[in-house]
Amino acid sequence: MSNMSNKNKFSLWIKKTNFKYGTNATILIVAVITVAVLLNVLVDSFGLKADLTPNKLYSLHKRTVEVLQNLQTDVEIYGLFDETKFRQNDRDKSILEMLERYAKYDHISLIYVDPERDPSLIKTLDPNNLMELRANDFVVKSGGKTKKIEYNSLYKSEFNYQTFQTVITGSQAEEKFTGAIRFVTAEKTPYIYFTTGHGEYDINSDLTVLKGTLENNNYLVGTLNLLTDPQIPEETEILIMASPKKDITDDERVLIEEYIVNGGNFMVMVDALSDDPEFTELNELLAIFNLAVQYNQVREFDTGRYLPSSQYTIVPIVADNTINSPLNPKSFTMIMPKSRSIEILKNVKDYVTTIPLLTTSNSAIGEPISSGRREVEGPLNLAVAVDFQGGYKPAKVVAMGNANYITDNYIYAYQQYSINAFYFFANVLFWMRDDADTIYIAPKSYEIAKLTLTQQQAKTIGIVSIVGLPLIILGAGFIVFLRRRHL
Repeated sequence: MSNMSNKNKFSLWIKKTNFKYGTNATILIVAVITVAVLLNVLVDSFGLKADLTPNKLYSLHKRTVEVLQNLQTDVEIYGLFDETKFRQNDRDKSILEMLERYAKYDHISLIYVDPERDPSLIKTLDPNNLMELRANDFVVKSGGKTKKIEYNSLYKSEFNYQTFQTVITGSQAEEKFTGAIRFVTAEKTPYIYFTTGHGEYDINSDLTVLKGTLENNNYLVGTLNLLTDPQIPEETEILIMASPKKDITDDERVLIEEYIVNGGNFMVMVDALSDDPEFTELNELLAIFNLAVQYNQVREFDTGRYLPSSQYTIVPIVADNTINSPLNPKSFTMIMPKSRSIEILKNVKDYVTTIPLLTTSNSAIGEPISSGRREVEGPLNLAVAVDFQGGYKPAKVVAMGNANYITDNYIYAYQQYSINAFYFFANVLFWMRDDADTIYIAPKSYEIAKLTLTQQQAKTIGIVSIVGLPLIILGAGFIVFLRRRHL
């Protein structure tokens, strides 16, 4: 009787609600742990990984994937270092992990050699010491073409004026390696020359980011002073005049005109200048293509078309046309600080087709910089392209009322807009060259993105957190209490 009584008590205890729910909870916990273990085994066995970083630090850009998928020749990427030591630094290790993703594609090989153990490799890669290779450098090679990538160029750094130290803020390795692959596999390397002698921006101090991007995209970049060397090299595919501070000479005008008539492509970007110099010869050249540089500074009155801090920092309208179509004009946003307008002359020519690229709203005006100039009402053109068919060969001409937006200072001051500025500039370049392969891969920041809230948003979140959530939890607890009373 005693044994039967104990069995009945145990059976009743088993059937109690608390034991039933406790058992369910235990089974659920075991199941979750089992699933977590199985997922970790699968990830380790098959290399399954997901890049959850906001800047996609561990993923390849879609343009990189396109380049790698379309490779037709073998490419070797050499790393001049001891791989084991290189992997000891997490930042450097991430570079090698990125390159491993490159190596998953056909035609890409990774070769890491410590030059201290095998000094002959540097002599093999650079027999005449033209690249001046050093330890920790990379070399990308295909056939007889090579491209050096310096270790320091893989990272983006900024100077901290509070600590007086240079801080690494991001990685620009992907653009470097993808650009180098395009360089060594390209059949032809186009030349772009920037003019000097008129106070233009210096490509080695003012336009270093632009220069690096062009070189990474298989362009050879140089300077040309037409005052001292009155000849434009035959290999010049695009001649760029970036923010002249004084007019060209009559001889230069004739020389550039001859270059364009024979099929050369020309781009001129003229900022709004406080001293307001005359551009008589430049405008005489541009008049051939129904264009003129106007003497003003553009001011925008449409509140959606300028930054809150300045009516002179324009958010231009991106014209919807065949040139801009790759940018998705309706959703594309960039800024142009301190611009002047470009006039399209009312002089119809069958062999000249003008195509506005960037414009202002109807509310904008072109404020005269000097007295005696006239005010111009909007809409105003900030950038205009010309398809010129009046020479011995077809040519492309582009005039912009701004060169600020491609300078290093602009990039550092307006980082959130600089990516699109480069996209726009690159898009214009490959239209001029009939080349759709120019790419720009923005540096991937190591910084954690910060959420900026307005005062009203902060107040709403505070109310929800302090009042709303406790009420929800209290209500849920009360419902559970009522349900369990009836069990």
